Amino acid sequence: QWGVLSVNGGRIVKLSLADITFVDFTSSDTPVLIQNTPLPYASWFPFPPYGMRDADLSGDYPTSAKMIMSTFIKEETASGSLHNPDVLGKDSSTIDGDIHFSPIVIANLLDPKILGPLKIACYNETVTKDNLEAVLHKYQEDPSKTIRELQDRCSPAVKGTSLRKRFTSVVATALQDRVRSASQSTLLAIIDNLRHDLVTKDLEIYLNNPQIESLLARDHLDGALNRNPTIDGTSIVQMNIAVNKQSTSVATTINENVQLDKDGNAFHDLTISMDYRPTHFYSTESPDYRDYVRVYVPANAQYDGGSGFDQNVQPIYTFTTSPSPAKPLCVKPKALPPPPPPKPGATPTPTPTATPLPQGQVPFPCTPPQAPQCDSGKFAPQDVYNNWTAVTSGSLPSFTDNFGEPTNFASDEPGRLMYGGLVVLPRDCVANLEIQWHVPHIAGKATAKGQTYTIEIQRQSGTAPTYNLVVQPADGVKIAPLHKTLKPLGQDMIFDLMPAKK
Repeated sequence: QWGVLSVNGGRIVKLSLADITFVDFTSSDTPVLIQNTPLPYASWFPFPPYGMRDADLSGDYPTSAKMIMSTFIKEETASGSLHNPDVLGKDSSTIDGDIHFSPIVIANLLDPKILGPLKIACYNETVTKDNLEAVLHKYQEDPSKTIRELQDRCSPAVKGTSLRKRFTSVVATALQDRVRSASQSTLLAIIDNLRHDLVTKDLEIYLNNPQIESLLARDHLDGALNRNPTIDGTSIVQMNIAVNKQSTSVATTINENVQLDKDGNAFHDLTISMDYRPTHFYSTESPDYRDYVRVYVPANAQYDGGSGFDQNVQPIYTFTTSPSPAKPLCVKPKALPPPPPPKPGATPTPTPTATPLPQGQVPFPCTPPQAPQCDSGKFAPQDVYNNWTAVTSGSLPSFTDNFGEPTNFASDEPGRLMYGGLVVLPRDCVANLEIQWHVPHIAGKATAKGQTYTIEIQRQSGTAPTYNLVVQPADGVKIAPLHKTLKPLGQDMIFDLMPAKK
C-alpha cells in the first residue's frame, strides 16, 4: 500500500491510501516500465519487473527512500503512465520525501487507551491491536468467492485500489475518521506514540531538505546504518522473499558473543535461530518461508566462518543441480526399467543393478548437515506444504537442498561489510545460522583494571527478535562481562563494556 500526504501552510491537505500495483502497472496489468533490479541486489532479488513496490531493498533507510522516490518518478513520468498526476503535477519531477511505517504503528494506535478497536460494520469485523495484520491479510490473500463478493458488495465506491485491497482502504478511512474526531488528550497520546515509533524505526522519515534531514541524523532518527568507525556494531536485515505474509509466524532469537583479546581485537560469534510456526496458508501463498538474511559489520572486519545458509536454491523457486560452489547432493538414482519377461524355456534375464551414487552423495531422502530441524524428525517432509525437495523430469534424479557458509559477501552499503545468504524454511522447522568474524583493534588495550569497548546493536523496522549479547573482556581484566538480554529488541542500543574517560 502507498499513500500521498500533502501539506500546505502546516496543514494536511490530503492523505490517501491506494494499491501500489497501480503505480507499477497499468490497468491492463502491463508494467509501466521494464526495469531491472539495481545491481547490488539483483543477485538475490531477481523478481522482474522491478518497481516501486520492491524499492525498499536496502538495510539503510535513507538509501531505500531515495530508491523509492527515484523509481516512483521514473514510473510516473514514463510516456503515457502519469496516472497519479496530483502527486508530481504535469511540470514537476520531484517529491519532498518518503515516509515508511510498519503495521506496528497502526496497531499501537488501536490500543484501547488511545483510539481503540475499529468496527467495520458491513464486513462484520472488529479490527484490534492484536488482529490487525491477520484481518488485513485475510481480505488481501483469501481468493475465495465469498471474500471477493463481500468486498465488492461492502465497498463498491472505493476507487484507486484492487478488489482484494478494498477492505484495507476502508480500514484506513475509518482510522482517519477516528483521528479527526479525537480529543486533544487523545491527539497528544497519538503524537507520543509516533515519537516512540520514530525511535524504534517502525516509523521512518526521509526528507530532501538537507537541514531537516540533518536534524534527524543528529538524533539518530534517520534509520541509517551505523558507519561510525570508532565503535563496533552489528546490524541484521531480513527480507521475506517468499511472496507470502508469514513473517509474523517466525520467532527469531539472536545470540551474539564477543570475546576481546589483550590487543583490543573483538571476536564475534553470532547465531540466528528462526522458528517457523505458520497456522494458516492461503492458496495464493508459498507455504515455505524464504528469508534473505544480511549481517552488516564494520568495514575492517575479517570473516572467520559460517554455516546454515542455503547453497543450492536460487531465490526464486528453482532448484539447481549444479550449485556454485559445488556441493554434494542428497540424490535418488534414476529408476532402471524392469527386465523383459523371459521367453518360454529361456534363461531369465538377471535384474539390472542400480548404478552406485557418485562419491560424497547419500541416498534420498536424507538430512544434510546444517539443515533445519523439523518437528517430524525428518528433513523436508514430503507433503503438500513443502517444496524443499525437487522431483525433476527426464534423466535428472530427485534431490534435496544443501547448506553451508554465507553465499554473498558483496556489501550494498559503503562503510560496512556484509555477510548474507538465503534461508529456506518448511513449516514447523527451525533454521540455525552462524557467522564468525573479528574486528581488529576496535576495543582498547587490556589492563588489569579494565578495557574500553563500545558496540551498537541495530534493530530492523517491523521485527521483534530476542537479542542476547555477551561481551567478555580479555583474560586477566578484573571487570565483569557485559550481558544484556533484549526481549524483544525494541530500538537501536549502544552498550559500553567500560566507558572511555571523557
